[in-house]
Amino acid sequence: MSEDHPLIRFLFSRHRFGLKPGLERIEALLNYLGRPEKKFAVVHVAGTNGKGSSSAFLESLLRAAGLRTGLYTSPHLVRAEERIRVDFEPVAREELLELIRTLKPRIEESGATFFESVTAMAFLYFAERKVDVAVVEVGLGGRWDATNVVSPAVTLITDVHLDHQAHLGRSMGEIAREKAGILKPGVSCFTYVRSRAALSVLLEQAERVGARLYRQQREGRIRVAGLSREGTEFGYSGRELRLSHLRSQLIGRHQARNAGLALLAFEGGGWASSVPAEAVRLAIERTRWAGRFEILSAEPIRVLDVAHNVQGVRAFVDTFRELWPERSDATVVMGVLADKPFSRMARQLRVLANRMVVCPLPTIRSAGIDEMATQAVELGFDVEIAWGPVEAWKRGEQLAGSSPLIGIGSHYLVGAIFEELGLDPG
Repeated sequence: MSEDHPLIRFLFSRHRFGLKPGLERIEALLNYLGRPEKKFAVVHVAGTNGKGSSSAFLESLLRAAGLRTGLYTSPHLVRAEERIRVDFEPVAREELLELIRTLKPRIEESGATFFESVTAMAFLYFAERKVDVAVVEVGLGGRWDATNVVSPAVTLITDVHLDHQAHLGRSMGEIAREKAGILKPGVSCFTYVRSRAALSVLLEQAERVGARLYRQQREGRIRVAGLSREGTEFGYSGRELRLSHLRSQLIGRHQARNAGLALLAFEGGGWASSVPAEAVRLAIERTRWAGRFEILSAEPIRVLDVAHNVQGVRAFVDTFRELWPERSDATVVMGVLADKPFSRMARQLRVLANRMVVCPLPTIRSAGIDEMATQAVELGFDVEIAWGPVEAWKRGEQLAGSSPLIGIGSHYLVGAIFEELGLDPG
């Protein structure tokens, strides 16, 4: 998104305040606005990977039920407007500017961060547009996240892995405890957490606060029939819905889990009973979430993915190998944030690729290019350095020729390539 407008520059300048624990600043903003988040129902979504896709699936299902929906996600790919959607349409630029203008004095007064500011704007926009229900994705963790001021109708926790350890804790249990902070008394939570350590924490916290925990593959089962370059086919069997041959344009077995979790929550929230099966099918089929195993071309193979931790890269590799089992000659374009385990992520990709172009990301949080290059060489890649995502992608095209080209590692990377290629993030 262009930052040439003074209000946009002001909003993005709030990044300098970084991440601050505590809810007092968001509470101050929402009190000033008259508590807009209380004017619509909320589905609150936490987890390490899969939050955005699960949120997109559920938002699509809620629209199929005839509800006016809000969707709040982060980060964005190309434009900040992508974060705030009503009926899946991003907020218009002029509307975003008006939201910033309305809140600017209170943002300055409270010392609110970028994410806290945008969260308050999203809630105000949803209230103004009179949404029935908003699907709200946690930004980081859960317990102290700015979104954790809502009183949700239901909650979702996708999965828990080691990520953002500097902020959330060093162990799986510590990270799970932060994400379990969204559990509320009497509110059902739906999850596909598989780690025993993480699940133990969720069960303990659910019992402590009086929340009911529903687990995928117990209350709502999925069965993947297969993947293709057009999407994923799977079946779902829950309490009300029994659907075979569901098709999603999002590719990967992990995306079937995300869709299954959304279906489980759709049932559990009481929204599914009056929706025809065909409408459910269409809602799953039409769900779009850009930058997730995004096949730009099948001949030659060109794929982008925002996977930015070890588990996300592993899911990408598994999906790629299922679609193109014979290919191990890819070129990878990669850039990551400084707090990400570049070497462990790149090691996963070694089975697909022998060449890598590393680049810094357009943020002060980028990992150092020399460090990435050194680690990639140690892993056995032929390595080149580029000075930004666009230059790296163009060099990757030259190196790859007719062989596969993969761009992976960060929303910053994929977003820059999307913008350069004129792709629509939806």
